[in-house]
Amino acid sequence: MYIVVNKFKDLEDNDYLYKIGKVYPHEKREVSEKRIKELSTKNNKLKKVLIKEVDILDLNQEQLCEVATIEGIDLKMLILEKLNAADNEVNDNQKLKEVQEKAKGLGIEFSNDMSVEELNKLVEKKSEDK
Repeated sequence: MYIVVNKFKDLEDNDYLYKIGKVYPHEKREVSEKRIKELSTKNNKLKKVLIKEVDILDLNQEQLCEVATIEGIDLKMLILEKLNAADNEVNDNQKLKEVQEKAKGLGIEFSNDMSVEELNKLVEKKSEDK
């Protein structure tokens, strides 16, 4: 992943104007190692380092959105999936706490790593025994 550190017009990309802070390349395409080396060193016509390699964790929100667009990632769907997963986790945790409270109320001993299903079986068995 590369970020533009000096503004330049890419003569090998239809004179595309790259502004500082933008993702390189601006669209999904193969860029040769030779071209990357040329742009990431002073061995180019401008005699400046034009891009630098960065880790995706170092990108800001705008740059992450750029990458998503370049990669064809539907951010809206991804966010909704993450929110739904988080909601499901909250619901699962609430169910687990409810069943744990029932088990405690019935005097059932259990370990904290037991699943909702396992605890429900213990609660049902204890309820049947009464």
